[in-house]
Amino acid sequence: LIACGIFITFAMTQNLNLVEDDYYKKGANYTEQMEIDKRSAKYLNTIYIQDDGEKISIFFPDGFAENLKNGTMLFFRPSDNNNDITFEINDQSNVQSIDKKKLIKGRYIVKISWQSDSRYYIEKDFFVK
Repeated sequence: LIACGIFITFAMTQNLNLVEDDYYKKGANYTEQMEIDKRSAKYLNTIYIQDDGEKISIFFPDGFAENLKNGTMLFFRPSDNNNDITFEINDQSNVQSIDKKKLIKGRYIVKISWQSDSRYYIEKDFFVK
């Protein structure tokens, strides 16, 4: 009985990190997201991320910045959403650099979303060393 009480107390004090804060809202827009994913598929292999030691570089395809209206890169940390960080995409260059000191070591899912002629969205796994 004491062990059961300790377990319940332990379970109630655990930090619950949801995959998304607005998970249910996003589920309602499933059809729209499927269209965005389909449209974005061509960028999965043309956008890549590289750890350059002091900085993280995100490479976009040629001409990407020319049509960009706005965009963000969310470095989503699955193990602790308190370490998530969002960066704006700069429309001046096809290469974005992020100071590595702003991130902690470990796994991130980089969620890149932008708008040019339409809305686009991709995710890439990335490990900060």
